Amino acid sequence: MPTTKRIPVRTVDSAVGGVGVQSEIVLSGVATEYLDGTGALSVPAGGGGGVTDGDKGDITVSGGGATWNIDPGAVDSVEIAASAIVTSKLADATTTLTGVTLPKLRHITTDTLLGRDTAGDGAVELITIHATLDMTGGQLRRGALTGDVTAAAGNDSTTIAALAVTTGKIALLAVTDAQVATANKDGAVGTPSMRTLGTGAAQAAAGNDARLSDDRTANGLRSATTVVSVSAATAPTSGQVLTATAGTTATWQAPATGTPAVSVVTETAMSQGSAVGVSTNYARQDHSHGTPPSLTGDVTGTTANVTTIGAAKVLTTMIADLNVTTAKIATQATHTALANITAGAASPTAVNFGGTLTRIGPRMGSGVSFAKTSDVRFLFVEAMGGGGQGGGSATAASSGSFGAGGSAGAYGSRFYDVTSLAGPFTIAIGAGGSGAGAAASGAAGGDTTFSDGTTTLLAGGGKGGTVMAAAATNLVLVGPTGGQASSGGLNGNGQPGGQSLRFTAAIGCSGYGGSTAWGEGGIGRTTAGAGNGAGGHGSGGGGGTTVSAGATTAGGAGRVGALRIWEFY
Repeated sequence: MPTTKRIPVRTVDSAVGGVGVQSEIVLSGVATEYLDGTGALSVPAGGGGGVTDGDKGDITVSGGGATWNIDPGAVDSVEIAASAIVTSKLADATTTLTGVTLPKLRHITTDTLLGRDTAGDGAVELITIHATLDMTGGQLRRGALTGDVTAAAGNDSTTIAALAVTTGKIALLAVTDAQVATANKDGAVGTPSMRTLGTGAAQAAAGNDARLSDDRTANGLRSATTVVSVSAATAPTSGQVLTATAGTTATWQAPATGTPAVSVVTETAMSQGSAVGVSTNYARQDHSHGTPPSLTGDVTGTTANVTTIGAAKVLTTMIADLNVTTAKIATQATHTALANITAGAASPTAVNFGGTLTRIGPRMGSGVSFAKTSDVRFLFVEAMGGGGQGGGSATAASSGSFGAGGSAGAYGSRFYDVTSLAGPFTIAIGAGGSGAGAAASGAAGGDTTFSDGTTTLLAGGGKGGTVMAAAATNLVLVGPTGGQASSGGLNGNGQPGGQSLRFTAAIGCSGYGGSTAWGEGGIGRTTAGAGNGAGGHGSGGGGGTTVSAGATTAGGAGRVGALRIWEFY
């Protein structure tokens, strides 16, 4: 059942001078009621939303006007304002049929792609296909090859066209006997054949014809512009070459050493060392000798075939994926990592992760030096001075005495940069105050120090408690102030020793020792006895107590100070 609520209202009548009339409106708790301009409650026409349910064109209203849904396909480019649909308003895709599907994109022309060619991030662009490519059946592929070498579109199987290989396309010395078709002697015209020498009676016969090996007179030569006579005085021997001696004569001679002269008519095989050339020279097409051309571009080379990749010539596109291992990356300094910590895209650089905590040393209660770990760069040092001893108690007839507590040592801390310092570093740990006898003021605690050779952090020791003179009257004995620190980033004085109280010769309480963050001091006593010793590092001892003329006592001992050193890379 709806809960009834009341709200006060004031109705102002301007006709009577604007004096308001106090009244109440009772709210029934019905969610669909609204307060109208007359101050009455009513349910608007069409339900709680003010619009009746039903199809309103592109929008369908339901739930008493509270739910509005956009009809499927109702939103096109006309309804969408420029830049109105941002990423956050689009539902994430969960299947291949959700999110922004392909039918929702604008139409594009045939054989175009969606992508971006303009440098930098930006809007999607239409990409046209080069004439050497085509797109068929939803696949982008290479177009068909034509000319001397053919291949079907999208097919890597190539074919050399018939009669495409002409003389100019065949490398010198590339056609061997194996490439020449089988020939028949004196074959028909147009058919490859081995032709015989001469014609008619002068034609050489098949087989070993003596006319091919016998000496022949010069008049058997045709189209010769000059007839050279070779001297028959000596027969050639191995290694000799035919050397011109005049315009029309030649003899067999041994070749000259060094660079061959223009008269040499034989050649040395490629790369063979001999008198007519060197191993780094090569036979050229024009039958001369020389060095090969030097390499240029990404790779350079010498005449000895020594190649060198140029500086910065190996680009990203030349490196196969997953082939740069950590071993190929230049070495880095200790405790660094490759990262880009700039505001934009940039090459990674070695970033120093100094400041990483590597070790928290234990609280040290003794020692004279500290050695850091070799690769530590920073030290955070905490020092605590030694605690003071509590005061003793005196005695006298019909009297009582309650010693004050010893104060705590000071606390100091400092951050040291020891990147360039090898150590070890000089330290001192303050001893706890002790040794003062019965009826004596307590001994002070020792100072704790740490030095890097330049700055010395000092945490002073606590002070000893004092002795209360024996008597029976009321007395408050104030405890000593705490130790003091210097040269620290944080310097904190030690807690003072606790005051002692005497009410009568038999009733009172000795002072407590000052406490530290590392433990409490010795507690005070209400009964006769020596003072209680300190608990935590740097805390003070409690005072001794004598009641009703009892024996004198000594104060409790203070606790040794401490160092705690944090090491950072």
